Amino acid sequence: MNVHNALSILKQSTTELAALGLRSEAAVIARLARQVALAVEAGYSHRSIHQTIVAGGLTTSWTNYRVALGRARKAQRTVRRTEPVPVQASTPDASPEPSDATTPTPLGLSDASNSNPCTSTSSTTDVMNALRQARDVACSKDYGQIGRDLYRQQQRAQRNKRTTLKDPP
Repeated sequence: MNVHNALSILKQSTTELAALGLRSEAAVIARLARQVALAVEAGYSHRSIHQTIVAGGLTTSWTNYRVALGRARKAQRTVRRTEPVPVQASTPDASPEPSDATTPTPLGLSDASNSNPCTSTSSTTDVMNALRQARDVACSKDYGQIGRDLYRQQQRAQRNKRTTLKDPP
């Protein structure tokens, strides 16, 4: 990336993303994180990068910019760490010959149960339906109210316990 073009490309990308009407400033900044990194490598300060983003049409504060950029960088580091390591295929000559002795199976399971581990699980559709149902249940409950009710019950129980200890039988 040309050093002089770094901020102009960032401004153009910000304008395009702001026009999409994404749900949050952080979502736009997360999508701009790579270009921000390139602008920093080109020698621009974060203040000038923030000003360019604001000039591009994203009205965000300095604090929100810093926090969103930090979260985007952390998410990128997490994705890089969780990417699977490529497995190298072994050559047929290197593979060991099967032996006549039985090999122990994990947790003492029989070979019949290990032959296809996916036979006992639900289909993807069933799992997605269960997750959707769990989300609906979680969204339908007011956990704050449940917590307040539980707290009140505990307070009443403690008060009742104290009053029964004071009163003689």
